[in-house]
Amino acid sequence: MVTTPVGFARDPALTVDLQARLAFFDSDRTLASNGRIAAAAVAGHEREIVDAWWAHHEQCVGKHALPAAQFAAMNLEAAAYVGRKFGQPTGQEWADMASDAARMTYKSGEPIALTIACYEVANRAAVRIMREKLGDGDDFRRASNAVFRLAMLEAEIISSTMAMMKAREVERDRRARSCADRRPMPRSRRVACSARRQKLPPPRNNRRSRCAMRRIRPPG
Repeated sequence: MVTTPVGFARDPALTVDLQARLAFFDSDRTLASNGRIAAAAVAGHEREIVDAWWAHHEQCVGKHALPAAQFAAMNLEAAAYVGRKFGQPTGQEWADMASDAARMTYKSGEPIALTIACYEVANRAAVRIMREKLGDGDDFRRASNAVFRLAMLEAEIISSTMAMMKAREVERDRRARSCADRRPMPRSRRVACSARRQKLPPPRNNRRSRCAMRRIRPPG
């Protein structure tokens, strides 16, 4: 599971507003209580959920090439992310972690579809664990409800963050091109261009030029 590496600085301009999104994803105000049931059910199984993420990633694009120490540190943080997402679903911290992961994924060049598919597999693993722990009763219904809402919210946060990064990249390229266009042409290049224009042959296959020449040609 892609997580925030040590020393990775968050960008305030790319912060996602979780509370604004909860107005749509938690309109009945049950996400927090249902999330706590989900968190209790998966407690101690967070690494299993993370492993499901990586298993799907490996199945799609092959085994990662990360150093062992870095991979282990990422998995520890990913497990903490799972706990925070379910245990504190209305808190900004897990949303920031999801946004950070989206930034790292964007920089890696991996498709957004792959990232979201890996999270979907991880969420399915969480539902399976919850069902094994809770059975098919009301607690499982509430816990799975929290998982499904959080899965959609997670995907929206990832997509929005990547869209903001793409927009920023496009704007940066536009500014760079604009600056290049305004940069004065070196004198040597201006002289060369002027010389080339003076040496250009008369236009060929130019109908207007031919017609003009016929009009001024003397009779006889």
